[in-house]
Amino acid sequence: MSNHVLITGHSKGVGKKVAEMLLLKNYQVTGIARSMLPEHHNLTQFSADLSVENEINKVCNYLNNKKFNVVLLNAGFNRIKPAESYSIDEIIRITNVNYTSQAAILNACLPALLNNKGRVIGMGSISGKEVARWNNFYGASKASMNHLLNNYFEQYRKQNLKVTTIVPDIINSEFYQEQDFEPSTNDDAYINVNDIAELIVDLIESKKNYNLNEIVIKPQRFEINRKKTDSK
Repeated sequence: MSNHVLITGHSKGVGKKVAEMLLLKNYQVTGIARSMLPEHHNLTQFSADLSVENEINKVCNYLNNKKFNVVLLNAGFNRIKPAESYSIDEIIRITNVNYTSQAAILNACLPALLNNKGRVIGMGSISGKEVARWNNFYGASKASMNHLLNNYFEQYRKQNLKVTTIVPDIINSEFYQEQDFEPSTNDDAYINVNDIAELIVDLIESKKNYNLNEIVIKPQRFEINRKKTDSK
């Protein structure tokens, strides 16, 4: 069968760039996100809010009979602030988008992935590996995803399922548009979206017989800026 890749969060940031690169290589791409990309003959899109349980169920029902070679679990959401500032709804949204929906989607796609000796790539975060202030619930959700993917590999490695978690630090993407912080303008202080996307595409196309369980990527320098607010 032709190479068919599922991408969650395909309309922005890393997911968007990976989708664009794969479409140029004539891959079949299915994307799941709240917003859509321009139409393309090799692109199928499903609109869903992965923070809502009913929406997650709809996505999984849609995916049950689909046949994918690769699943890229890329959708993510965060609010950077002190733990006591989060509402219950925000905690649920962070957990659902970063972990619950991704775990459910992977489970729905698992039979086809095993049948195709497929590949799973999860977008983790350095916040799920290292303790950092103000990333309590996001970091916990990403740590959960990392642990789940490690378990998937151990459970299904004899069935030739390849599973990799990409663990980046600060990326210059739309992820920070709704935050009070943003990456530094210093080129050495962030990871370029194109570089991450190229790494993922190389991984998708790899024919190596070993599995890269985890890839940690950090910029040369750590710098992050608080956004300036207009004073009245």
